[in-house]
Amino acid sequence: MGKEWRTLEWLPDYAISEDGDIERVVDGVTRKAGFRPRGNTHNGYLRYKLSIDGKKRMLLAHRLVCEAWHGTPPTSKHHAAHGDGNPLNNHFSNLRWATCLENQRDRRKHGTAPIGENNPRAKITAAQAREIKRRYCGRYGQVAQLSREFGLSHSATLSICKGEHWNG
Repeated sequence: MGKEWRTLEWLPDYAISEDGDIERVVDGVTRKAGFRPRGNTHNGYLRYKLSIDGKKRMLLAHRLVCEAWHGTPPTSKHHAAHGDGNPLNNHFSNLRWATCLENQRDRRKHGTAPIGENNPRAKITAAQAREIKRRYCGRYGQVAQLSREFGLSHSATLSICKGEHWNG
């Protein structure tokens, strides 16, 4: 069975497949143009460089699929969210419109949120954070000592000791 293709009202020169492929539409007929994604964004989402009214625009495959199969987003702030957390799985059955908060909750559930060790700016590991919490007993000067030992600021170390960060 072949793929299903749809067009968007604002993008009539292109057809979007149920899993995010793009083809050119000429005189109402889909032509196999062999469009390939223009690579991934910095966070792994497929995108296409398409000509709209003579201007080149980069468009995300998952947003195009979500709009073609689920309609326009309820608000301009809604995201096309991946149900399985895989940014390369752009099948319409894996996509839905979600608020920013819903999308962030999904990312935590899937383990794709940049928190803890997954955050590229993390200075310590989860094991080191647990060690800081284990060793902290509230003694005067102890936060400063732990800060020096682990290379953290006083406030970051205190936040870990109080359980405000690195709650793992």
